[in-house]
Amino acid sequence: MTNDDESTFASEQHGAVSRRSFLKGSVATVGVALTPAGVYELIDSIARPPVRPAFAVDAPLQEQYIVQNTAVIKDDGSGISSPNGTILVIVHPLHNHLITARLTVPTGARALQDAQQHLESVLVGLEKRFPPTPTGLGIAVAWGLPYFNHYVPSLGRASSFFPAGTRYPDYMPVDLATSKLEGRKVYAVQESMVFPSDQPPAGFGPVRLEQNDVTVLLRSDSIENVKAGVDAIFGLEGGKGGGLLEVTSHRVGFTGGGFYGQQSLPSRLALAAQIPGAESIPIHAQ
Repeated sequence: MTNDDESTFASEQHGAVSRRSFLKGSVATVGVALTPAGVYELIDSIARPPVRPAFAVDAPLQEQYIVQNTAVIKDDGSGISSPNGTILVIVHPLHNHLITARLTVPTGARALQDAQQHLESVLVGLEKRFPPTPTGLGIAVAWGLPYFNHYVPSLGRASSFFPAGTRYPDYMPVDLATSKLEGRKVYAVQESMVFPSDQPPAGFGPVRLEQNDVTVLLRSDSIENVKAGVDAIFGLEGGKGGGLLEVTSHRVGFTGGGFYGQQSLPSRLALAAQIPGAESIPIHAQ
């Protein structure tokens, strides 16, 4: 596609999908903080999901962050799969949603145990509905340091490594290599930091880092599967998990769509939205 062709494409798309309508719409809202994501609804209608080989899953891996059955293609250097390609590239799921939240349950042991069992039942239900593959739904749950600091200030019982009563953060994993290098105990999980490049625009206050208890990452080739996962974990009715969590952000993204010769999602959606510089994006850029 030439630059003129790309400009024409952008103009044509703007007639059918204005910037306002492009960004308008929403995933089924489950909580005030779940932001509109109408742009991502378009993905399933303009991008054909990659062909995924048949794959039977007996049980999810213990490493829950691994999405199974992702394809690996040979890229010929242009962003397209080719038998003669020499660059191996993983074809990730089209959609990825990252949702941060704080727990709303009391800090007592019984309340935490009840919440744990309830959330586990919700996740097990999703795992029964969807295999942990791009055609199903990849689910990863990560707990932040604020959760441990607030909800587990000390260990209620002994473990294989620590006696009962060990205080936070002394029971957290230690980065042995860095600790040896720096001559002090360095924990493997660190608080985020403000970098020198994190300078706010004029008139705004200093950068403030979030303090979230938990993050949920959902990945799939199907936006409907992602929406089902969001609803099950953060919905409020019918035994769903939303009563345990206060959503603080819902960050949505996409990748791919161009490995097999089509125009990629970043190129096509950026041109449709008339984002400045969109015409410079290679049409197969992932």
